[in-house]
Amino acid sequence: MTDSFPRRQARTRRFTLGAPRGATLSPDGGRVVFLRSKTGTDPVTCLWTLELDTGEERLVADPRDLESGAEEDLPPAERARRERSREQAGGIVGYHSDRAVTMAAFTLSGQLYVADFAAGLSPRQIETPGGVIDPRPDPLGQRVAFVAGGALHVHELAPRFTTTLVEPDGDDVTWGLADFIAAEEMGRMRGYWWSPEGDRLLVARVDEAPVRRWHIADPANPEHEPTPVAYPAAGTPNAAVTLHLIGLDGGRVPVARDTAADEYVVAAMWDATGLFVTVQPRDQRALRVLRVDTVSGATTEVTAATDDQWVDIVPGVPAHLPGGELVWTATDADACRLVVDGEPI
Repeated sequence: MTDSFPRRQARTRRFTLGAPRGATLSPDGGRVVFLRSKTGTDPVTCLWTLELDTGEERLVADPRDLESGAEEDLPPAERARRERSREQAGGIVGYHSDRAVTMAAFTLSGQLYVADFAAGLSPRQIETPGGVIDPRPDPLGQRVAFVAGGALHVHELAPRFTTTLVEPDGDDVTWGLADFIAAEEMGRMRGYWWSPEGDRLLVARVDEAPVRRWHIADPANPEHEPTPVAYPAAGTPNAAVTLHLIGLDGGRVPVARDTAADEYVVAAMWDATGLFVTVQPRDQRALRVLRVDTVSGATTEVTAATDDQWVDIVPGVPAHLPGGELVWTATDADACRLVVDGEPI
C-alpha cells in the first residue's frame, strides 16, 4: 500500500530530510562542507565533507555517536533560534568554519565541538561552560568564539584554554546575541563578528530592561508557572542595542552611532575593505550603511536607501567585490536593481 501524500510529507518533514543544505565551498575549490541526515526519514542531521578532487564523501560527525544516543537538551536561546529559523530536524543544524574551510565548530545539547577536516579524526568536545550558543571560529582557525550565559568567550585551540571577554553588566543584558527584532523580523541571527585578522570582534550588547514582559502559559502543564518573555510588541519599547569593538585582551571601544535615530542594527560586514554596519530607524523608511573606524569607533555614512513608505531589507547586501567595489540595491525606474558603487547593473 502506498503512503498518502500527507503521511509522506509528515514523515520527511516536508521533504527536507536527507537533502544536503548549508553548503560551504572552500576558497581553493577543493572541499564542500554540508549538512544532511542519512536518509529521507532520518530527523538527525549530520556534518559531511565532499573532497572534489577525489569525489570522496565523508561523514565528519554523527550526533548519535557523539552523544551516545542521548536526547538533545537545548539551551533556551538555542531552542528559540531554531524556532525562528523554522528548523525541521535535530542534531547538527548549523556550523561555522574558518576562512580556508579546514575546520568547523558546532554545538550539540549546548556543548561545543570542533572538527578538523584534514585530520580525519572524530570531532573534539571542548570543555566550556554549559549552554553554548553560536560558536564561530576566527578566520585563521586558531580560536573559537561562543556565547554562554549571556557572556562572550573565546577558546584558544592550540593551548586549549578559554577566556571570557565580556560578561553581562545587568540582569537583562546579553553580549554576542541577536535581539528579538533582529532575529525574528530582520533575519539577523548573530550578535558578533570576527575581524579578518582574528584579533578583535564587533559585539552587540543587548539590554532588554526597557522591554515589556509577556507571560506565556503551558496549556499541557497547567501546574507550571507562566514563563515571562521580553516581547517588544508594536508601539512598545525595544531592547537597547549598542555595538562595541572588543580585543582579545578585553579592551573595549564603543561604536559611535545615533541609536535614537536608527535603533535597529540590521547587519554587519567586516572584510579586507573595512568594517561596515547597516542600521535602520523604527519606521523602516531608510537603510543606512556606516563605515566604522576600528580604532576610534567613529562612523561615517557610505550609502543609504530611503522611501516615503517602506525600505525592504535585502539579504546579502551590502557586500564587496574582490576589488573593493560596494554591492548594494536601489529602486530604479520602479524596479529593485543591484548596484555596484552606485551604478545599476
